[in-house]
Amino acid sequence: MSLPGGDPDLASWMVAVLDLVAAGACVLAALRRPASDRSGRAFWLLVAALTLLLGLNKQGDLQRRLLPWGRSILEAQGLGDRRPLLLAALAVAVALGALAVLALLGWLARPGRFRLALLAVAVLALFSLLRTLAFSHVEVAGYVAPDRAPTMALEALGSALVLVAAVRELRASLISAVPVAEETGRRSDG
Repeated sequence: MSLPGGDPDLASWMVAVLDLVAAGACVLAALRRPASDRSGRAFWLLVAALTLLLGLNKQGDLQRRLLPWGRSILEAQGLGDRRPLLLAALAVAVALGALAVLALLGWLARPGRFRLALLAVAVLALFSLLRTLAFSHVEVAGYVAPDRAPTMALEALGSALVLVAAVRELRASLISAVPVAEETGRRSDG
């Protein structure tokens, strides 16, 4: 079965939809945070943006569209022979970017908050790094990244964990918003 989009199979579409649903749940979790909790709101909005970008990239296949463009720029600048080095630099940049995002989220989360969401983003960061290594064919210490199936499972796991974390946050905010009835000591017979 072939569907339109970057990854034309049902599993890829399911992961893309999961990404979009998870992003929506993160936005709701951000909106349910108290107005005074700016770091909590920023945390969930950043996770929403990352998850949304993954979902859009899943079907837009942006990295595969940008590679030929980058290759032509390298050739035009006479740097075609340095392509492997530049691809390795790209992989390092993705790794450093993932670490920076995790550090920012960890700072926003503060100790003990949003641990499942942080784990989810770490899984998605690992997925992004492995995909970068796979499509750029960079070997790291003898390790060659797998192409599709294992990384898709990692992406699905990360996105599912984001969704579960956001739903848990929503559930907790809804439970804390329910007023607790006070015991008055009186019985009503009617």
